[in-house]
Amino acid sequence: MERYDAETLDFYRDYDGFWAINGSRIVALKPEEPGTLATCRSVTRFIGGFELVGLEAGTRFCFESGKGVLALVEAPKNGNPDDFLDLKIQFLGNR
Repeated sequence: MERYDAETLDFYRDYDGFWAINGSRIVALKPEEPGTLATCRSVTRFIGGFELVGLEAGTRFCFESGKGVLALVEAPKNGNPDDFLDLKIQFLGNR
C-alpha cells in the first residue's frame, strides 16, 4: 500500500468518507444535471466531502483538483464503509 504526504493529495479517503483538501473542491450533481465539462465548470454547489454511509448507486460528483483538473466521479454501487470503495472516474478537462 502506497502512502502519501497530505500536502501532495487533493482528496482524502478515511473510514467514514471522502474529503476535499489542499484547495480541491467537490460538487454533488443533481440527477438531472449532465456530467459534462460545462456542468462541472458552471455548478457551484461545493461540498467539503461526502460520507460513505449515505452514498447511493449512481450518485455523481464533479471533482476539481487544487490545480483545476476536472473529473466526473460516479458511485456504481451503494456506499458501505466495510467494503472497498468503488468509483468510476472520467477525466473531463481543466477549469
